[in-house]
Amino acid sequence: MEQKKTDSKLTIVFWSLKKARKICPGKLVFWLFVNVCSALLAPAYLVLSSYLIDAATSGIGIETSVVCLLLPVGSMTVFLFLRGSYGLLIQVTKQLFVNDIQMEVSREIMDQNARIPVAAFDDDEFVKMLYLCADSNNAVNVAVVAQGSITVLGQIASIATLLVMAARLSLLFLLAALALVAISTALCMWMAGTRYRIEKETIVDTRWKKYYFSCPCTQENGREIRTLGLEDFFVKKWRSVADPLRKQMLMVEHAKNNGSKLTDALSILLSMGMLIGGTWLLGGNIITLGTMYLIWQLSNELQGGIRSFANELVEPYASIPKVRDTKEYLELALENNLALCGKGDMMPSDTLAPVYQLKNVSFGYKEGKEILHQLSLTLRPGEIVALCGLNGCGKSTLINLLTGLYKTNEGSIAFAGVPFQNLTAKQLSTVMGVAFQHTCIFGFLLKEEVALGQIERLPREDEIQRAIRRGGAKKIQDRIGMDSYVGTDYDVSGYRLSGGEKQRIGVSRAFMGDKQVLVLDEPAAMLDPIAEYRQFQEIRGQIMGQTAILISHRIGFARLADRILVMEAGQIVEDGTHEELMGRGGVYRRMFEAQKEWYDDVEGEV
Repeated sequence: MEQKKTDSKLTIVFWSLKKARKICPGKLVFWLFVNVCSALLAPAYLVLSSYLIDAATSGIGIETSVVCLLLPVGSMTVFLFLRGSYGLLIQVTKQLFVNDIQMEVSREIMDQNARIPVAAFDDDEFVKMLYLCADSNNAVNVAVVAQGSITVLGQIASIATLLVMAARLSLLFLLAALALVAISTALCMWMAGTRYRIEKETIVDTRWKKYYFSCPCTQENGREIRTLGLEDFFVKKWRSVADPLRKQMLMVEHAKNNGSKLTDALSILLSMGMLIGGTWLLGGNIITLGTMYLIWQLSNELQGGIRSFANELVEPYASIPKVRDTKEYLELALENNLALCGKGDMMPSDTLAPVYQLKNVSFGYKEGKEILHQLSLTLRPGEIVALCGLNGCGKSTLINLLTGLYKTNEGSIAFAGVPFQNLTAKQLSTVMGVAFQHTCIFGFLLKEEVALGQIERLPREDEIQRAIRRGGAKKIQDRIGMDSYVGTDYDVSGYRLSGGEKQRIGVSRAFMGDKQVLVLDEPAAMLDPIAEYRQFQEIRGQIMGQTAILISHRIGFARLADRILVMEAGQIVEDGTHEELMGRGGVYRRMFEAQKEWYDDVEGEV
């Protein structure tokens, strides 16, 4: 990933506030109003209480006292009610404010996640960014910064008014209060920064900790662990990462506790100093009893305000680096490295053009490690092509290019006469059915798992059943039904499937929608050679005028194809029919002779 200039903390705060204004402007304004009122409550309470005490202890008449006290007492009652209600109001408002922002930012993160090019997962730095950012829980940090920044500003305004009152009483009071604010702020900033640094440095270890902890919690893993007696081994593996992580966080907590003790001690000294000074001034008739009460309450309000400020500062300040990561992730231009980056205005429509045309294609996943070398290939409409070769020859890499998952380093690819860069992924997915070697089962209902091949047709159960029959998954349907969950990762009532059964579901997906092209990458790799051959026979019988690319490192199935391509060291070294390639005595013949004994039981079928 390219290094970008790091945004300042203030930039991140403004970005979070802009998000809040866009998502819930009404709640943002109300939250601002609540915090402005909060900033005024403490000084207003102190002034009113001081006035009431002075009025109550003055020598004026009873009738005049009642009249003079009526408004301040009423105001004091209102203020006390507001202060009592403020805690409940702020919690309710805060929760609604945070929920709205979290939900919307989570949606933005999910949208970005769905657009990640497969090639991006080869970038280690990008994957680490995903660990930090691509989580809906991380969205709450944007809300925390937006909400917390307004709360902290309110706290600052409140403390500022209290400091002004302290300065009017004594310069020493002001200096002591400022020292307490500075120490509390520095401690919070250090603690928040340290916590984020530890979280970022240990992100991989944290994932390992969660992984080790979860390993014994599934039946599949549990079977291996119990059978091999690995219980203690996994506990040790978990502790090897969990204990150092816990020690690091404990160090931060100890520092936090020591800092809190320091601020508490300074707060006590501040209160003692203000009370001793106030008592001395009162004894010398320099101040009134109301002013003495004001000093006493001012010391309490300063302590509470500074403690509240420190508590409110920690979370938003600690969240700023996380929001910076989220902002950087959401602003990534993921489409820059896509193979399919068209605007959707060019549709493949030339039925006479080659389905695929590759010209001098070279590709490697990492720089300097080329896998495909100057490869050229033309696939015509209606051809059934077998792509053969030993493991590691580049078959799956070629399929990754044909399906648009990766962009070529050199050369060009066109589909039905349209260059890949002028197509969109959606356009290609509507005309191509793909079954990869490792079928991904998402844990949905069986009908949903199959309909994923063309999800728009999910309501068409007749089409789903047809795809199931063509993909050889009818026995699975008969056994578990269309409305049963596949797998038990997320629903314990689901059915466990074998590797071969999962692959049949993958093939059924590819048949959804009668697409123009079928790409089946090792669709029966989990089966033995004979079963694989017979499954290829079934698939061959279900291909109805479509162009099909069938891939396997086992070569017996190739006799079912119209055309055989043999790959070796990232190049197509042979191209022809079974009879033609056997007659040449090259790579294909050597592979076929080496594997021939696997297919003795089906020799008469071909």
